Amino acid sequence: HGSLAKSDIARMTGLSAQTVSVIMRELEDDKLLVRQAPLRGKIGQPSIPMALNPEGAFFIGLKIGRRSAELVLIDFLGNVRSMLHNSYRYPAPRETVEFVTAGIKKMRGELTPAQD
Repeated sequence: HGSLAKSDIARMTGLSAQTVSVIMRELEDDKLLVRQAPLRGKIGQPSIPMALNPEGAFFIGLKIGRRSAELVLIDFLGNVRSMLHNSYRYPAPRETVEFVTAGIKKMRGELTPAQD
Protein backbone atom coordinates (compact mmCIF):
# COMPACT_ATOMS: atom_id res chain seq x y z
CA HIS A 1 0.00 0.00 0.00
CA GLY A 2 2.98 2.34 0.09
CA SER A 3 3.09 5.01 2.76
CA LEU A 4 0.05 5.18 5.04
CA ALA A 5 -1.13 7.27 7.96
CA LYS A 6 -1.54 5.58 11.33
CA SER A 7 -5.31 6.03 11.13
CA ASP A 8 -5.42 4.17 7.80
CA ILE A 9 -3.34 1.32 9.23
CA ALA A 10 -5.62 1.10 12.27
CA ARG A 11 -8.68 0.95 10.00
CA MET A 12 -7.14 -1.71 7.71
CA THR A 13 -5.86 -3.96 10.50
CA GLY A 14 -8.72 -3.58 12.97
CA LEU A 15 -6.27 -2.57 15.70
CA SER A 16 -6.93 0.37 17.97
CA ALA A 17 -5.36 3.70 17.08
CA GLN A 18 -3.34 3.59 20.30
CA THR A 19 -1.97 0.10 19.52
CA VAL A 20 -0.97 1.14 16.00
CA SER A 21 0.65 4.29 17.37
CA VAL A 22 2.74 2.32 19.90
CA ILE A 23 3.83 -0.25 17.29
CA MET A 24 4.72 2.36 14.70
CA ARG A 25 6.63 4.47 17.22
CA GLU A 26 8.76 1.41 18.07
CA LEU A 27 9.34 0.65 14.39
CA GLU A 28 10.32 4.27 13.81
CA ASP A 29 12.72 4.17 16.78
CA ASP A 30 14.28 1.05 15.23
CA LYS A 31 14.71 3.00 11.95
CA LEU A 32 12.43 0.61 10.05
CA LEU A 33 9.86 3.32 9.28
CA VAL A 34 10.29 6.94 8.21
CA ARG A 35 7.87 9.87 8.34
CA GLN A 36 6.76 11.37 5.06
CA ALA A 37 5.59 14.94 4.41
CA PRO A 38 2.31 15.78 6.22
CA LEU A 39 -0.85 15.65 4.10
CA ARG A 40 -2.74 18.90 4.56
CA GLY A 41 -6.08 20.07 3.24
CA LYS A 42 -8.47 17.90 5.21
CA ILE A 43 -10.32 18.81 8.38
CA GLY A 44 -8.35 18.42 11.60
CA GLN A 45 -4.72 17.68 12.17
CA PRO A 46 -2.68 16.87 9.05
CA SER A 47 -2.01 13.16 8.67
CA ILE A 48 1.60 12.06 8.52
CA PRO A 49 2.11 9.03 6.28
CA MET A 50 4.70 6.49 7.39
CA ALA A 51 6.72 4.42 4.93
CA LEU A 52 9.23 1.61 5.07
CA ASN A 53 12.77 2.90 5.38
CA PRO A 54 14.78 1.49 2.44
CA GLU A 55 17.87 1.65 4.67
CA GLY A 56 16.07 -0.13 7.53
CA ALA A 57 17.17 -3.63 6.57
CA PHE A 58 19.09 -5.43 3.85
CA PHE A 59 18.76 -8.97 2.59
CA ILE A 60 21.11 -11.26 0.69
CA GLY A 61 19.77 -13.77 -1.78
CA LEU A 62 21.54 -16.60 -3.54
CA LYS A 63 20.45 -18.58 -6.57
CA ILE A 64 22.48 -21.63 -7.51
CA GLY A 65 21.71 -22.99 -10.96
CA ARG A 66 23.20 -25.68 -13.16
CA ARG A 67 25.44 -23.26 -15.06
CA SER A 68 25.69 -20.17 -12.84
CA ALA A 69 25.13 -18.64 -9.43
CA GLU A 70 23.82 -15.18 -8.60
CA LEU A 71 24.19 -13.28 -5.35
CA VAL A 72 22.04 -10.19 -4.71
CA LEU A 73 21.82 -7.54 -2.02
CA ILE A 74 18.29 -6.15 -1.64
CA ASP A 75 17.07 -3.22 0.45
CA PHE A 76 13.94 -3.14 2.63
CA LEU A 77 11.80 -2.02 -0.34
CA GLY A 78 12.96 -4.92 -2.52
CA ASN A 79 15.29 -2.86 -4.72
CA VAL A 80 18.42 -4.67 -5.88
CA ARG A 81 21.41 -2.73 -4.54
CA SER A 82 24.12 -5.06 -5.81
CA MET A 83 24.30 -8.21 -7.92
CA LEU A 84 27.14 -10.62 -8.63
CA HIS A 85 27.12 -13.39 -11.21
CA ASN A 86 29.37 -16.45 -11.45
CA SER A 87 29.29 -18.83 -14.43
CA TYR A 88 30.61 -22.38 -14.28
CA ARG A 89 30.39 -25.72 -16.09
CA TYR A 90 28.70 -27.37 -13.09
CA PRO A 91 28.11 -26.28 -9.47
CA ALA A 92 30.94 -27.33 -7.16
CA PRO A 93 30.51 -26.83 -3.40
CA ARG A 94 33.96 -25.34 -2.66
CA GLU A 95 33.87 -22.83 -5.53
CA THR A 96 30.30 -21.85 -4.71
CA VAL A 97 31.13 -21.22 -1.05
CA GLU A 98 34.17 -19.16 -2.13
CA PHE A 99 32.00 -17.12 -4.51
CA VAL A 100 29.41 -16.48 -1.79
CA THR A 101 32.02 -15.63 0.88
CA ALA A 102 33.89 -13.21 -1.39
CA GLY A 103 30.61 -11.76 -2.73
CA ILE A 104 29.16 -11.07 0.70
CA LYS A 105 32.42 -9.43 1.78
CA LYS A 106 32.37 -7.22 -1.35
CA MET A 107 28.70 -6.28 -0.92
CA ARG A 108 29.09 -5.46 2.77
CA GLY A 109 32.16 -3.39 1.90
CA GLU A 110 29.97 -1.18 -0.29
CA LEU A 111 27.63 -0.40 2.62
CA THR A 112 28.18 2.36 5.15
CA PRO A 113 28.86 1.23 8.73
CA ALA A 114 25.30 2.19 9.70
CA GLN A 115 23.83 0.13 6.83
CA ASP A 116 26.05 -2.84 7.67
